[in-house]
Amino acid sequence: MSNGSRAPLTAPSMVGRRHYLRPATSEDIGNTHHWVTLSEPQSLSVDVARIEGAAAAAEAFKKPGSDCEQTTFMLVRRDDSIPVARLSYFNVNHQNRSAEFTVVVDPDERRKGHGSEGVQLLGHFLFDQRGFNKVYTQVAESNHAAVGMLEKIGFKRDGTLRQHFYFGGEYHNGLLFSLLRFEL
Repeated sequence: MSNGSRAPLTAPSMVGRRHYLRPATSEDIGNTHHWVTLSEPQSLSVDVARIEGAAAAAEAFKKPGSDCEQTTFMLVRRDDSIPVARLSYFNVNHQNRSAEFTVVVDPDERRKGHGSEGVQLLGHFLFDQRGFNKVYTQVAESNHAAVGMLEKIGFKRDGTLRQHFYFGGEYHNGLLFSLLRFEL
């Protein structure tokens, strides 16, 4: 490893050039909950999180989901072992071998390439380890940073979700993006 950092406690397939993915803990959720609350709604994919405290978010994370499989990872910088993003996949469809995902990057760490590498690592994990054929996400059309990042790493725009998000007193379109196994 560069800079003399210790080896991450994670599968080699989840280690990238600058980051690695590791399973999130309830403590991680509590410590990073402010990333969600400090984010503008249009910067978040999927549903805007309920406003709840960090302790409540950590406690809810401990309870198994009843409606779908969900797994959350922390994206950690290799050089200093600092978490910089949280990635989750959910809405797993075993028959179609697909899953939806979301990314929340520490607001102080945005536009530094963390999200790109994190999404690529998650994609490799879901395609190579879980055998999925497709991963997808949705973002607000006005989230130009997320749209650019997804397009840069090879995601294709599947469609527009008209008036899909409500924030700032107005409805906003959402965009649906996907990546197929052979495209990564």
